[in-house]
Amino acid sequence: MDKMNTIDIKNLNARVGDFTLKIDSLTVSKGEKIALLGENGAGKSTLLDIISGVNKNFTGELNILNKQISNYKPIELANLISYLPQFSEIIFGFDVFDTVLFGRYPKTSGKFEDYDFENTKEWLKKLDIYHLKDRKFNELSGGEKKRVMLARVLNQDTDIILLDEPFSMLDVKHTKIAKEILVNEKKSIILSSHDINILKYLVDEIVFLKKGEVLCKVNIDNLNKEILNEVFEVDFKCIDGFYFVN
Repeated sequence: MDKMNTIDIKNLNARVGDFTLKIDSLTVSKGEKIALLGENGAGKSTLLDIISGVNKNFTGELNILNKQISNYKPIELANLISYLPQFSEIIFGFDVFDTVLFGRYPKTSGKFEDYDFENTKEWLKKLDIYHLKDRKFNELSGGEKKRVMLARVLNQDTDIILLDEPFSMLDVKHTKIAKEILVNEKKSIILSSHDINILKYLVDEIVFLKKGEVLCKVNIDNLNKEILNEVFEVDFKCIDGFYFVN
C-alpha cells in the first residue's frame, strides 16, 4: 500500500436534521493516527458515522483503499473498519466474553477456532476486564462497558479503527491502559476527544472541526493556544506542553 491513502475524502456533503457537514478534502495515510477535535455539534460523530459506513446519506467521494465505500459489501467493510460509537448497548443478554468474541465474526462468519478464543482472552486481560468475562454486558458500569466495547473493536483486527470518545467514562488507571494500547497499535486510527492533553504522544495530527467544516489540520507538534482559542472561543494557556483554560 506504501503511500496510498487509507482514507480519501473529497467534496463530502452530509445533512443530518438541521446540521450540515462539509469536508472539501481529508486524507488518512496507512498507520496515521488522527484526532477530531471541536465543540459539541461540530460534526465529529457524523464524520465517524460516515467513514464507518453507518451513515450512507452523503454526496461526494469517500474512498477506502482507493475504492468508493459504496462498492464494498458490508462484510468486506467490516474486515477493513472497526468502529466504537460514543454510546454502545447490547440488546441481547450476552456475557462479556461473547461480546468481545463477536468482534471476530467478520473474519470467521461465526465459525470460531482456538485462535479466536485465545485472542479474545488476551484483549480481556489487556483491558483489565478478564475478571468480568462471565458477567452480562448490560449489568456493567459505563466505564466497564466502554472497555468491553473497545476490546471488541480491537479484537476485530482491522487496518482502520474509528473511536468516538474512547476515553469517556474511564477512570485514570484505565484511561492510561487504553491510551498505551492505542499508542502501540500499528493501524490507521481516527478518534474524537474533548481531552486535548490526552492526545500528546498518541496522535500524529489533529483535525479541528467547527460548525460542520474542517477549520485546519495540524501536526500535534505544531499545536498552539492560538488555534485552540479560535476553535473553542475560550482563552487557553500552555504549561510544559499541556493546555488549560484560563
